[in-house]
Amino acid sequence: MLFGGIIIACGHFSMAFASETTFFAGLVLIALGTGLLKPNISTMVGSLYSPTDARRDAGFSIFYMAIHIGRVSRRS
Repeated sequence: MLFGGIIIACGHFSMAFASETTFFAGLVLIALGTGLLKPNISTMVGSLYSPTDARRDAGFSIFYMAIHIGRVSRRS
């Protein structure tokens, strides 16, 4: 998870330079980092509760709400 976050940060850093090459490299890094980060976080949320625990669905609901709130706040 940490490695995915570092890759995302490197992608944002490379997009700060005014070059088409660094822009597309930054997009690739952000996509790769997100691919490493989100599945790992979903696994961590799933491991918080046993499969029969009634709170498991609520935990995933809170997780997905936080992801979508983060997307909406970036657009504003």
